[in-house]
Amino acid sequence: MRFFFTGRGPAVDRILLVESGSRYVMERAIAGMQRGFPGASLELCTCFPGLPAATTFERVWRVTDAPSLGEKWRMARAIAATRPPVAAMLFSGEPILFNWKAALLLLLPSKILLINENGDFFWLDRPNLPTLRQFVGARLGMNGEGMLRGVCRVVAFPFVLIFLILAACVTYTMRWSRLLWWKLMG
Repeated sequence: MRFFFTGRGPAVDRILLVESGSRYVMERAIAGMQRGFPGASLELCTCFPGLPAATTFERVWRVTDAPSLGEKWRMARAIAATRPPVAAMLFSGEPILFNWKAALLLLLPSKILLINENGDFFWLDRPNLPTLRQFVGARLGMNGEGMLRGVCRVVAFPFVLIFLILAACVTYTMRWSRLLWWKLMG
């Protein structure tokens, strides 16, 4: 994930598309990218048979061609080795290729474009954090106050768990010591 902390971006001459959702959403996004980045060549990483309509790709990576974990890892490293300047990933709420998206997010030295279920896209970078926050909130079914409550619950969970474990230990230790005292005193 390059250029996350800045609004800058690379020269967009090649885009890797990770098709991890419905085909019609990807086709809509491709049309928008061809308008937004004219002359950029496209590569595709997909699990679907066939190709999106009315588009030519320089290279197509089919994750179904790698049946074992070792072969999948080699394919992910080979995709990362091509060093695409931009990687566009479809986040439409469908669990298709989730592990591939996560692995490629970590491995690719690329600027990341996030595509939503409408085929719209935006950069994954710091200037777009408010948009990303809304996007994640919508995916998790939280918005506004619900998002704040959810974050507070996640942060508070380990402390509450430790408190409950300690309280149980103290309670049972006192109970056992009283039982032992009662047994000894008869």
